[in-house]
Amino acid sequence: MSKLEYMPYVTNNVNQFVPNKLNVVACVYCRRVYTAYTLSKMHNCLVCKYCPVDAVMVVDNSPLRGLSEPEQQALLDKWHIDGFTPTPHEKTTTP
Repeated sequence: MSKLEYMPYVTNNVNQFVPNKLNVVACVYCRRVYTAYTLSKMHNCLVCKYCPVDAVMVVDNSPLRGLSEPEQQALLDKWHIDGFTPTPHEKTTTP
């Protein structure tokens, strides 16, 4: 399996989120971009307030920064497919 491009931005990232400040965040799982003053965390990762999966990144500290909304959505869609679409199982032979 290839390395997931978005993983460094959603892993061990709670320190990138500034509490009590309006942060722009994006969830790779539900593909939403939204603002939040607070978010839950799990195992030092930010958790989405909508889906609740720990696949959230702070937009200002990610490749989404500076992209238009359609560009952000296209990249989130790609990352979602890469990370959350099941891969076909290899064929196995039965005795």
